[in-house]
Amino acid sequence: MYYTEVLVPQLVPVIVPAKATWYLIPHHATCVYHACALGHFSDTDQCKQKAAQHLTDILNSVIAKYPYWNETEGRNHVLVFSWDQASEVLGYNAPIRDPISSCVHITTLGSTDAKVARNYNPVKDVVIPPYANYAIPLSIFKRPDWLDIQHLFNSVGFLNDGWIFRKRPILAYFRGTIINDPRYSHGVRQYIRELGAVWPERYFVREGHTDLMSYWQELGNSTFSLCPSGWSPWSPRLFDSIIAGSIPIIFADDILLPFESQIPYHTFTLRIRNADVGTLDTVIQAVTAADIAKKKQRMIRYRDKLVWNVPARPGDAFDSLLEELRRKSLEQEQKVKDHQEF
Repeated sequence: MYYTEVLVPQLVPVIVPAKATWYLIPHHATCVYHACALGHFSDTDQCKQKAAQHLTDILNSVIAKYPYWNETEGRNHVLVFSWDQASEVLGYNAPIRDPISSCVHITTLGSTDAKVARNYNPVKDVVIPPYANYAIPLSIFKRPDWLDIQHLFNSVGFLNDGWIFRKRPILAYFRGTIINDPRYSHGVRQYIRELGAVWPERYFVREGHTDLMSYWQELGNSTFSLCPSGWSPWSPRLFDSIIAGSIPIIFADDILLPFESQIPYHTFTLRIRNADVGTLDTVIQAVTAADIAKKKQRMIRYRDKLVWNVPARPGDAFDSLLEELRRKSLEQEQKVKDHQEF
């Protein structure tokens, strides 16, 4: 609901619609699906059909009322899909998916995996972080002043005071679902569970979920946060870790992260291929205290770009999204120019 109830009112309308760069089509397809599913419909395909019909009705109305869709076949129109698998909330073979395939899809799913190509196109679509209310963690973790962050370091880069830089009692942390199915998480979560059993003093691993306060305290007491895929390559765990100042270790070979053109994730995360999960302990032991401090410094520098605020603030995820759309617009203009010159 955030994306239509909060995001849309903050967009700047143009006086002359024909001069707009992008046309956003608000819809509630994901809400329609979940309302159906939570209504105890046993057939999820039926719920996807309801979501598809919802968007079909909206698109037909847009095309009938305005001339802009037909001018570009929808290429300058934007749709937000907040479901785990993006536009698959409409059903994999839903007829509506063909006409909207030319639109820019804003989605939490970002992947180069050919299996999800129908849900996400890395050439035209935009990956965003999920919306989350971070009032609880930010009340626990007193944020240092963004402009004065340099005072936390001395000239040789070692840390002084600051909650995010203090020594944490948990080396590596994971809490979440673990399913005994080799297809789930590519076996990574199952391996993490084994590490927790063998080295509980180093790997704090818990199956299932806990209350929010306990979760944030656990995460905020962890130096590293283990971020494997589940059924989907992404999860909110990565972004929660960044908020808590816990260095994310990402296990998702094909994942594309939000705003990669703006955020150098490699400077404050670690990535291990699913097949190399057995090297996890070696990788962690190779990270020095100075490396940890530098990664946390970088994490703080870019953290706001992944947070949705109400209302939006300069430099937050809303700004990051607009910058990404500007980049997409310039890319489209360049393609048109190159075609004309050719």
